[in-house]
Amino acid sequence: MPGLHEQQRRFANFITATDEAPPGLAMPGLKSGAVGEFTDEQRLQIYRNNYRISLREALAGVYPVVQKLVGEEFFHHAAREYVLQHPSHRGNLHHYGADFATFLQGFPGLEELVYLPDVARLEWAHHQVFHATEDRALRLSALAALDEQAMMEVCFVVSDACRLLVSDYPVVKIWQLNQAVGTQETLSLDEGGVRCVVIRHGCDIEFHVLDEGGFTLLETLAQGKSFARACEAALAVETACDIGGVLQYLVVQKMIVDFGVPPGVVGQQVTDTGERK
Repeated sequence: MPGLHEQQRRFANFITATDEAPPGLAMPGLKSGAVGEFTDEQRLQIYRNNYRISLREALAGVYPVVQKLVGEEFFHHAAREYVLQHPSHRGNLHHYGADFATFLQGFPGLEELVYLPDVARLEWAHHQVFHATEDRALRLSALAALDEQAMMEVCFVVSDACRLLVSDYPVVKIWQLNQAVGTQETLSLDEGGVRCVVIRHGCDIEFHVLDEGGFTLLETLAQGKSFARACEAALAVETACDIGGVLQYLVVQKMIVDFGVPPGVVGQQVTDTGERK
């Protein structure tokens, strides 16, 4: 009789298999059903079906606007195919569905809904932010204690409770219109794209649409680059970008929550009260 590890491997392969009746289903050691009850194979089929339904429902919970846009029947069809191609590898379903937007890009029947993958990316960002830990606000006193050289070399930490999204389509408005029941308002894809920050403040999740310069500044900081490099990048795409105003906005909105200065830079040593040592 196969050992425990081999039985577990067979069980996992059967549950996640795309073939409805994969070979090697027999799993010695399982309790046989009594007369009139389900057989071992039937019980496994029920378990596999429940597994697929749970993942499909998890996707529906994360992507309600996508489901509304394509219809429940089509969404179930797409979700089933996604589940077959992307089995869950973690016990926490909060992590499931990260690749759904990419999956939708090439899914048959969605060719005309060119904006749909970006709507899915917005919903995934919403989902991530909802489950992220909210950071404390940046200590402005400590930041103010840095001298000019240190300020330019400083690297800011972007909050884990925010996500950045760029789309060629008005996905924020698409999302907002699909929150209301019975709304008659329409929009045109010609309205253009957005640069959006999805962030959670307390229990509220907000969408902040930024100008190109401000978004580039935050995006560059999120890549771990210095404030000086971020300023250069922002001014390169928007020469009139108000760096000071943008930085203040990012701090007030808790999009950047901490900072660090490379070793050897003058003015880096600051106490918790914001005083230089």
